Amino acid sequence: MELKAGSAIRSFDQEGLIIKEQAMCKLVDLFCHVDDFCQAFLPQWGFVS
Repeated sequence: MELKAGSAIRSFDQEGLIIKEQAMCKLVDLFCHVDDFCQAFLPQWGFVS
């Protein structure tokens, strides 16, 4: 019985990790879009990074 419970916990942990990885990919994607926008428009507005 303990073996089955351990497997279920491990499975749940892996699902949580997958969700976190997907969220991180979305966050990185958003950062890349913001960075592209800033690189294109900030120089036109007089801001140089």
